[in-house]
Amino acid sequence: MNLEIEQLAKELEQKAEADKVGRILIGVVAELDKKILLIQRSDQDDFLPGYFEIPGGKLDQGENILAGAKREFHEETGLEVLKMSDYIGSFDAISPDGKNVRQFNFLVEPVNNHVKLSSEHSKYIWWNINDENSLNSFRLIEAMKDVIQKAVTQIKKEAPLYHN
Repeated sequence: MNLEIEQLAKELEQKAEADKVGRILIGVVAELDKKILLIQRSDQDDFLPGYFEIPGGKLDQGENILAGAKREFHEETGLEVLKMSDYIGSFDAISPDGKNVRQFNFLVEPVNNHVKLSSEHSKYIWWNINDENSLNSFRLIEAMKDVIQKAVTQIKKEAPLYHN
């Protein structure tokens, strides 16, 4: 992991604390071969059942946001992070329990595309970023759609990632 993103993560945590954010959430936009992983919440979920989202969730007590991002990504998808590529912004919201939350979102490259969903989700799709109009066919909250669109912009402006 590069030091630049680690330093940024510390600054984001400090800013959230200064802003008196009640809970920090993380979101992970996983991109592989110009496709982004979208997961669908279970129809039995109390919060946004059937909606699509990127993997993520809340931090454990004392956990930093980068470790939380990797943990949540693995818990929800069974995938490991090969490379943490970039920070792609945050959004604020109110949680179902009334707390103000801030979700920090990161662009990652997973080691492979072999998804094993947790029980929290019922379906996944590797959405092709070159089919941007189809994003509107997914049930997504606006903030999630914005994060995905920011990620697409970032992916399209970067050179392909190569690993030895």
